[in-house]
Amino acid sequence: MRITKLGVVLLCAGALIGCAHDLPDAEAGKSSASVGAGSLADELYLSSQAFQKARENGDAVGMAKAVARRPVVIEDSLELSEEFLLWRDMTERMKIQALDLAKDDASTLAIVEDILSREPPKESELGAFGKNISGIIGSAEKTAAKQALRIEAGDTVEILHRVRKSRGSIVYVESVEGSGLVLVIRDEKQHEICRDDSIHGVLICRWRPKENGRAKIIIQNAGPAPTRALLISAE
Repeated sequence: MRITKLGVVLLCAGALIGCAHDLPDAEAGKSSASVGAGSLADELYLSSQAFQKARENGDAVGMAKAVARRPVVIEDSLELSEEFLLWRDMTERMKIQALDLAKDDASTLAIVEDILSREPPKESELGAFGKNISGIIGSAEKTAAKQALRIEAGDTVEILHRVRKSRGSIVYVESVEGSGLVLVIRDEKQHEICRDDSIHGVLICRWRPKENGRAKIIIQNAGPAPTRALLISAE
């Protein structure tokens, strides 16, 4: 589906925690593409949710279908960016789990292999920002800002994120399952407006700012080991 201008805005907030010293601007040092960040983050998140549900139900085909809907984080790029490599690593882990579950049933395995052999959707094929979750109205198209992070055990990362009351904001984080990452969003008055500490390592926050300014993305590694994470955000 081509990107169209819709009035519905998705708001996603994912949290990453790393070293709480300098506060880099959220827009700095990130690759971006002309695509609704809400669509990209939402598709990744919904794919993860569908994968987890299928895994819990012992459904290898459902797991494969969930993997197949994961959009490529950076399309048509000749450079293997860190963001793309993180996306690829997560996708490969999901594929291996689906194949492992199907390996003892030849017919199921054939179906899973066929699904996983298909080309994943590209960013430009996604719908407009906010196509899956309604209720918050604002600007329809956002630029997906992507950042690869490495967070040491016990460290916290804080990133300033510009927000506008006329738009929704979204932050999405994905890492390995059981990584111990926690996502927190705070406004300029230090009020907590979102928190996600899912054990599955996939975190998301959506919110509508009450005023223009900057929110703080806080990503904490509460796990016992260093971890890498992919952060996708948009104002």
